[in-house]
Amino acid sequence: MVKDGDDALVRLDLPGVDVGKDVTVEVERGTLVVSGERRDERAEQTEGRTLREVRYGTFRRTFTLPTHVTGDAISASYDAGILTVKVAGAYANAAAQKIEITT
Repeated sequence: MVKDGDDALVRLDLPGVDVGKDVTVEVERGTLVVSGERRDERAEQTEGRTLREVRYGTFRRTFTLPTHVTGDAISASYDAGILTVKVAGAYANAAAQKIEITT
């Protein structure tokens, strides 16, 4: 997660992934969850035979959100193999707050 002014950005490299079909971005109990599946299918013809190879794997990344952030503050876009999730206002009012110690 990278700070961009008051916003937070999460960038994930997902080249060749069908984000509309294989990727989910959701907020779950104060946590941003990005999950999905990578699929890579290749076919090669040699000497009259077809060799087909399928590689796949699932992924899941979680990021704890500040308590004031809701799903309405989150947007996602995909361009050139990179999924960018923007958490608007994640760092707003993020100044340290001193807590008094009672004795």
